[in-house]
Amino acid sequence: MEIRVSTVVNYDEYKTFFRFSMFRGKGYRFKSFSSVLIMLCAIAVSLTGTIFYYNPLMLFAFIFSLLMTVTLLIIWFYMLRYSYINTFITKGSKDDYAFLDDRILVNTVTEHIKSQTEISYSQIYKIYETKKHIYIYLNPGFAFIISKKAFVNHADIAELRSFFVAKMPEKYIHCTF
Repeated sequence: MEIRVSTVVNYDEYKTFFRFSMFRGKGYRFKSFSSVLIMLCAIAVSLTGTIFYYNPLMLFAFIFSLLMTVTLLIIWFYMLRYSYINTFITKGSKDDYAFLDDRILVNTVTEHIKSQTEISYSQIYKIYETKKHIYIYLNPGFAFIISKKAFVNHADIAELRSFFVAKMPEKYIHCTF
């Protein structure tokens, strides 16, 4: 088997990856939305308790809930852009992947570096496939981002998926929704 694909990491690709990485797995969008919703409900309840009963504990709960919600929103919006701007390795990188029977070859070209990486399948931590992307994690904090739009032949995606399932079923997670 040899499947080749080239992809470019831009801000939109990175944004999707960053938000996926917060809550990996099925339903990550729902989990992130529900986290903010729970924090907003906590603010409403504690604010109501503070206004109507003036309980110092409710005031503390209100301030804590407000700070947690602001923190989540900062992570969701600001940290994303900050992380992308300061990550010169992935910003605008053109990655050429060659999936072979025993390894993956990755050629990365950016404004600052040119590199060639050879990864054996035993080095892979997890592989997540979403509706639009394939994320190949080498450790919990680093992943290669492959857009499914980059595949010229859509049959290659199915072939790659079946290869991952056969080669490493415990590491491959299919998260299409």
